[in-house]
Amino acid sequence: MMLLDLCDNAEVLESMRIVRIIITIVRIIVPIILIVSVMLTYLKAVKDNDSDALNKANKATIIKVVAAILIFFIPSIVNLIADMVDVNKESYLSCLDMATEENIAKSTYNKAKEYVDTAYNTLTQSDYQIAVTEVNKIKDQSLKNSLLSKLNEINSYIDLKNRILSLKNYSGSDFRDRYNEVASEIGDLNNSTIKEKFQKLLDEVSTTRPLNLTSGLSKSKTYGKMSYYEVIPPNPTTNMALWVFLHGDGGQTTGGFTNFIASGKAYKTEEFFYVAPSPIPFRQDWSGGSIPSDLKSLIDHLVNEYEIDKDRIIISGFSRGAIGTWTMVNKYPDLFSVAYPISCRPVGVSAKNFLTTVVRAHAGSVYGKAGMYEGNYADDMSGFVKEIQKLGGDATFTLYPGKKHGEVNYVLELPETIEFALKTTKKRK
Repeated sequence: MMLLDLCDNAEVLESMRIVRIIITIVRIIVPIILIVSVMLTYLKAVKDNDSDALNKANKATIIKVVAAILIFFIPSIVNLIADMVDVNKESYLSCLDMATEENIAKSTYNKAKEYVDTAYNTLTQSDYQIAVTEVNKIKDQSLKNSLLSKLNEINSYIDLKNRILSLKNYSGSDFRDRYNEVASEIGDLNNSTIKEKFQKLLDEVSTTRPLNLTSGLSKSKTYGKMSYYEVIPPNPTTNMALWVFLHGDGGQTTGGFTNFIASGKAYKTEEFFYVAPSPIPFRQDWSGGSIPSDLKSLIDHLVNEYEIDKDRIIISGFSRGAIGTWTMVNKYPDLFSVAYPISCRPVGVSAKNFLTTVVRAHAGSVYGKAGMYEGNYADDMSGFVKEIQKLGGDATFTLYPGKKHGEVNYVLELPETIEFALKTTKKRK
């Protein structure tokens, strides 16, 4: 069986064809040479009238005739030997019989087709190049052309596959444009098997997917009981971060940090969605009534609608919004990745609820009425951060000497603040 398998190989068949030609030449030429040699020997002996030479010629003739007969019957002798040593002579003879130009061409085609099929299944450049080499060995142009068209198809698939894999090297508008291009090409494929394969690859490679949204600031949106302002980044995709900002007394969601984000001045604005719930009544805590649950419902809504990365939900707040920040993390300890309370104390919260959220608290140092009691807030914030730290939580407090109330919230606009928030993921229990 192994010999027959070898005889399907074009190189083996070509070798066997050469062997057969050699055998044919030997069977014909050598006996002729021997016969001519005998004739010459006899002619010389007769010419010389030498009886001894004639006797020697007779003996040589017998030897040479026997040799000629043996040489002519080489195939039969080989078969006899094969029978004696129990070799599968049918396989050997079949291999010789198959060693024709037609079978060699067929074998070359079959081998090339196997490599083409392999390249089709793997869609790798190395297998494609091997297939090209094998196809170029085919001499029959019609057979060759049938495989060349398949190779062209495979080459286009490899190109598409490489462009899908390269998506991980892009972001923002570049990612969006390239994603849309390859997604459209996949959608146009007629081969359902390849189409399904590429769609699966696209899903695996692209943890993000472009969203058909208009970027910019949207005012006075409403979900449930909560009104809010929203900023869509320039090139929105799935799996982005969500940043929630809570304003203080008398604050406006359209001012300060919201305008900073909406103006496009934010560092890496392409990387997160931003939401600022609309003004709550003056001096009403974010922790009052149904406000926390309403805000939680809004966040859940945005997470689902924009397919937000659930491990990167950031919350920050200034003054009374800082109280709201402390409250939301305390009430929903598994929701937020990073919390930035700015310039206000924690009220009615427990440090044990802050162990899976990274806390970065900030406040100024100025005490007294002129500073809106900023220093007092700082003392309480610092003390609570130390409680979190004692329990093993990741929390820090930064004090800004000489800064009054309202003079610290700029820290949210710093590139390093935003960069840290975006790269920090939720700590899971």
